[in-house]
Amino acid sequence: DVTGVQTCALPISHRHKISPETFALLDAAVAAKQACLTESTGPVRCVEVARGLETWRYQPKEGSQVLQLCHRPAAGAFYGIERRFVEKGRHRLLHFDAKTGAMKEICKLEGWAFAFLNRNDSLVTSSGDVVRLTDGAVLRRLAFPQKEYPNH
Repeated sequence: DVTGVQTCALPISHRHKISPETFALLDAAVAAKQACLTESTGPVRCVEVARGLETWRYQPKEGSQVLQLCHRPAAGAFYGIERRFVEKGRHRLLHFDAKTGAMKEICKLEGWAFAFLNRNDSLVTSSGDVVRLTDGAVLRRLAFPQKEYPNH
């Protein structure tokens, strides 16, 4: 917005202004008591919904950013897809403990676009892999038509 302050779409009793640290919000994942935000070339921040206070943050290494987030209540975790700018096509699936923010890498990902699947704790990559979030196992390969995309 004009003032540079992002507002999460939360119940009216839990609206808080969260000042951006960079020029763009990339994604957000909302849980019952937390909201996790990622910004372009910036940190992943987890905010307590009731008070609007930051509870933890993950700062990607220089030359990286977390593009997408999702929350998995059964795992007590947020998951993110991190991209390295200097290594073309290098993406990692990350697991963040919802309480502490402790991060661990689950696996490397092939492809340039990703979609989290809400019902079965997995994601789909543009290369056709269906990847389980908990351990990075490839559950199946979809027969997506393959084409070279020179800019990705």
